[in-house]
Amino acid sequence: MPLNYFNPWWKASSVPKNQVGRIREILDVILSFLDYKQIIILYGLRRSGKATLMYQIIDHLLRKRNISPFRILYFSFDEQDFSLNHLLDISTRYPKARIGGARKNISFSG
Repeated sequence: MPLNYFNPWWKASSVPKNQVGRIREILDVILSFLDYKQIIILYGLRRSGKATLMYQIIDHLLRKRNISPFRILYFSFDEQDFSLNHLLDISTRYPKARIGGARKNISFSG
């Protein structure tokens, strides 16, 4: 499965409405930490809304902060077609191929 499948905003410059879902209360708390140089971990049971929160964060970055769609890479570990080596290769080539090594926002889910 190509990375475009996980990152439809590369083509449309926005997150599809069906992926944004209902805005959760926790979203504002998460957004308040985006300017810190820390890793934010979202964890929970399967199908509890973690990926939806990721899409909401990406939507916020695109619409409110005017981040270029190509600075955001989303990947789901639920997909069996990718190996760890493939993912590591993507993580090393992505900055050069898409944004010339500039600061980027990368999110993984799974």
